[in-house]
Amino acid sequence: MGHTRETDTATPVLAPKMASLDTAEGLSITDQSPVEIINTPDLDGNMPISTHAMASLTTGNASQGVAEGIDESITPVESTRSMPCDEKTEASANPLDASDMQVAGLQAHVVPVSSEQTTPIPDTTNAPAAMSHCVSPSETMSVVTPEAQGSSSDTFWGDETTSWGNETVMGWGKAALSIDTSRDGTDDSEHSLLAAYDACPTDTADPSTIVKRKLVTVRRIKKIVDAGIGNKVVIHIDGWTVVESRCPFLEVREWQVGDLVIFCEIDSFLPKTVYFLDLFTNPRRITTFNGKQGYRVLSTVKGKHLSQGLIFPLSNFWTIYGPYLERVKQAGHAAATAELLSKSFEGLLGVVKWELADEAATAGIIGTTPGFVVNPSWFRAQNIEDDIFAAAWRNKVWQVTEKLDGVSMHVYKVAAGTKWFGCLPVLPPGQEYPATMRDPAGRGHVGVCSRTQDFLDRAGNLYWEAANGGGDVARKIWEIPYPNISVQGELCGSSIMGNTMELPEGEHRFVVFGIWNFDTGAYLNVREVHDICKKLRIEHVPAVGYYKIREFAGNMDELLAKANGQGTGAFGGLSEGYVFRSLDGKSHFKVISNKWLAVTGK
Repeated sequence: MGHTRETDTATPVLAPKMASLDTAEGLSITDQSPVEIINTPDLDGNMPISTHAMASLTTGNASQGVAEGIDESITPVESTRSMPCDEKTEASANPLDASDMQVAGLQAHVVPVSSEQTTPIPDTTNAPAAMSHCVSPSETMSVVTPEAQGSSSDTFWGDETTSWGNETVMGWGKAALSIDTSRDGTDDSEHSLLAAYDACPTDTADPSTIVKRKLVTVRRIKKIVDAGIGNKVVIHIDGWTVVESRCPFLEVREWQVGDLVIFCEIDSFLPKTVYFLDLFTNPRRITTFNGKQGYRVLSTVKGKHLSQGLIFPLSNFWTIYGPYLERVKQAGHAAATAELLSKSFEGLLGVVKWELADEAATAGIIGTTPGFVVNPSWFRAQNIEDDIFAAAWRNKVWQVTEKLDGVSMHVYKVAAGTKWFGCLPVLPPGQEYPATMRDPAGRGHVGVCSRTQDFLDRAGNLYWEAANGGGDVARKIWEIPYPNISVQGELCGSSIMGNTMELPEGEHRFVVFGIWNFDTGAYLNVREVHDICKKLRIEHVPAVGYYKIREFAGNMDELLAKANGQGTGAFGGLSEGYVFRSLDGKSHFKVISNKWLAVTGK
């Protein structure tokens, strides 16, 4: 894809004339002129020609076509994820469950570029078996000539740029994109590229409210400084810094301030697809998550700089860039770009969040976490820098607490006779809920769960041991004057997350940071939660204080600097950072310590 990283081991080779090269996807490429091909290992470690390399082919005669007969398509995969009682609160807004797909809703034909006419799209009606999964030839993203496209063409040439206002975007080779979403003259949105793009979720009105974390987004480069390490530069993406090679475009063009780029956040788990194939040339960087091999994006230290995330040229991602160009034609550049920047694309690209396997669950697993239990998911400060220091938030008062390095834990109760009680899992015949999970007075049920699993009260389960010990939250929850709630917090301990908080061997504690009300669909006021914990002698996360943002820090650099430090209160070790919660419970964000990230490698 023209984005070579230091982990690459690709070696250019020269293909003979009339070469026919089968790829890992069962596709072929032919050309009548010598072609320089980047020979890259396929998904199984062999050495076929990668599809992204095909898009980077160069010939001795630029007027001739560079490739033909490339057909790349994967049909959309419908989600079959179950949601208990249709109440799953943190369900993905994207109807495409892309964990098993490479590209959603796309058939891409790359055809020779002519200076005289548009090349017809190849007819795949009688295609061989290797292409039998393709959709109609009319549902394509085709490569056409600038002349055929007319004055409205959005071209991107090897050493030239496409400009709209202050925008600069680079792409692969001499080509222009045209989106054709029609079938026999009618729109078939189910299989169209634009429909898949439209399905990608957008921002909520308040960017800091509970949302599914946006792992893959389009961002704008704000600043570039020399890293002092060879050909590396430090690229500033909103509040993030990414250390990259100065020139990602096959030595054609350097990164520039204002560029729109694909940004993958840390903890993104990238699949083995053509988009990310360059990352898999180093076997040591490949890991397994949920039974699939992929690449986990980590914070890394390069020289004296912390690099957080990965960036790629936007135009390398045709399922995003193509619809964007179409939107520019339809709605204008400003509106199309605003829409682009508001979307998240992890579902479209098959990217998921990497999470550590549940170390604490060793016994009593009932099944998945109940659908009505909300998992907290706050934006990182770097992603909402403009909001944090904007006038609209200037007078908000925030509770600032230490962020603890544990795993999410919930102790919840639901009243008998409510819809929430009816959503509880039915145990197999012959099994009953332990007495500790049912209120003796018949008021309802109490449960304990992690982010992903619900548990019975059984010996050997660290979640229940923590709920019954220390603050005895499993019993005291009945004293909280709300009938249907989830007490949320962190399970911390000597066997959790590498014990970066340095708790004594064998010690595990449930530390509360919030209470979610199922009936209102909102958090309780943070001061009320703090008061409840104090009254019932339940351990609350260490509170630094209550501040307006500008009383705490004047800018992002100051905010990050304050997050670097030792743990407070009863916890030792290096602090993971801070969590900010507005008094009304509607806005939340976290500031992770860069020092903690560098030391722990998380």
